[in-house]
Amino acid sequence: MERENGNLYKIALLGWEEIEKLYHTNMQQDFPAPEIKPFGMIEDLHQRGLNKAYGLFGKGERELCAYAMFEAANEGNVWLLDYFAVDEGKRSLGLGSVFLSQLADVLKETTDTEAVFLEIERIEKAADERQRLIREQRKRFYLKNGVVETNIFTVADGGMDYEILCLPVQKQIVGQAAGEKIQKIYETFFKEGDYEIQRCHHSNPFFTL
Repeated sequence: MERENGNLYKIALLGWEEIEKLYHTNMQQDFPAPEIKPFGMIEDLHQRGLNKAYGLFGKGERELCAYAMFEAANEGNVWLLDYFAVDEGKRSLGLGSVFLSQLADVLKETTDTEAVFLEIERIEKAADERQRLIREQRKRFYLKNGVVETNIFTVADGGMDYEILCLPVQKQIVGQAAGEKIQKIYETFFKEGDYEIQRCHHSNPFFTL
């Protein structure tokens, strides 16, 4: 079904007016209020060229079916996936997979982006079994759709524990290289001391980069 759907939908870069509308409508419904950046911050990032958003539309239509918003560092050519959602009425159609598949192709053809990084909440830090299952399901979805583990873990956003995944565009970035790229992104958005980046070796405990 996902492959069939892929022929029916097309991803497109959103203009600023579309991003503004997206922020005030879809995002307010799809994400908890504490997780949504202030509008002024997104506007400032966009004006500095550090914020982009893509939407998935039915071919020949302009009805938004899914969307993703990204942030970039002041330097470098990797992006961080900040928000990603499928329209509530279309969440059983495999459009999340369609979006990720088309995204990698579009970015490769139209930008110099090397890779997209994703933050997912660490499974082993879940507060209860329900949260653990939700986090496991989310990670399985990404790994099924070409996203890979980096062995990089971070603490940011006021103490949230994240695992960093990578969607290769030009190349796959993992390990020390991924940690260095993530650091550049975090340096753009956080003050020194407000985040921590760790690397994990299977035979050794975490250590800070």
